[in-house]
Amino acid sequence: YSPTLGGTISLDGLMNIHAPATLVSGLSLTGTGTLANYSSINVPFDYTFTIPTINNFSSIGGAGKKTYTSGVTINSTGVLGGGDNIIANGATVYVTGGSVSPTDTLINHGVIWVNSSFNSTSCNTQPSHFINETDGVVNLNAGNSTSWHNTRITNHGQMNKTTGNVISFASDCNTAGSFANSSTGTL
Repeated sequence: YSPTLGGTISLDGLMNIHAPATLVSGLSLTGTGTLANYSSINVPFDYTFTIPTINNFSSIGGAGKKTYTSGVTINSTGVLGGGDNIIANGATVYVTGGSVSPTDTLINHGVIWVNSSFNSTSCNTQPSHFINETDGVVNLNAGNSTSWHNTRITNHGQMNKTTGNVISFASDCNTAGSFANSSTGTL
């Protein structure tokens, strides 16, 4: 059973997703509630999340661009991946486990707290690209290490190392030139 989410949903309480679900074009998910994902959410088209709290214990993916607007807080121990992911100014992401694994680009205008890793999900294509824009803040505060695997990084904003951890950058696909890092912001 693979449910679909479509139509107009006004969420003022808690919505738990326990089976793989696919968003349907035209979905309007609004309200003041919490979306708790325990399975996988497939976003096959461009979609803007406005619901204030998303607890992601599994994966939010799919080929569509996922935009998280101002006021959205994502608590993730799973995977934020697939397609492009846009974190808007005023949005906050806490990656406390799992990974951020976009297949394309993650663009940050908000605040991201990283206690885990960033990974490219495919070695057969160009590695994923993480762009921290001028208004973006990334706090790397894992207890032991923060790993960036096969990810191109462009920092125009602020990246803070908030603990005595190790930050590692690695190209895991053994492809020449697959890792690149550039910075005009604060490290």
